Amino acid sequence: MGSGGVVYYIDAETNTVKFLLLKHKGRIKNWDLPKGHLKKKESFEECALREVHEETGIQKDKLKLQAKLQHKNIYTKKRQIIRKKTKVIHVFLFQALTDKIKIDKAELVDYKWVKFEKLEKKLTNPEIALGAFIEANDIINSLHQEADTAS
Repeated sequence: MGSGGVVYYIDAETNTVKFLLLKHKGRIKNWDLPKGHLKKKESFEECALREVHEETGIQKDKLKLQAKLQHKNIYTKKRQIIRKKTKVIHVFLFQALTDKIKIDKAELVDYKWVKFEKLEKKLTNPEIALGAFIEANDIINSLHQEADTAS
């Protein structure tokens, strides 16, 4: 079990929403969202916030929790021919109040801020993670519509 975060930033100059993708180290070097394992006595939300902070360097006070997503990323690794290991990641939506990133070089090799329209092509495993980004984008759009209506 673990948690992760769909992190987005709104560029003030262009009013463009961009999503954060991290390139993880390892054999495959996949592009995905920040995520990690749950620690003892840690809630899914606490884990997501900690992992986003550790992997991106974004201070916790610069991350605004927007929602717990219904979508869960499910990763399956074949350990042996007979046995599979499944890992479920609970996903939360965070708005970053900064676009300044300092990646954890022990776990990551690169990062990108990507527009929603380009996510599917950039994600290494869109069949796993794209659903979380679609749900996040819908929430962000409804938040902006509510803010526009209130103005």
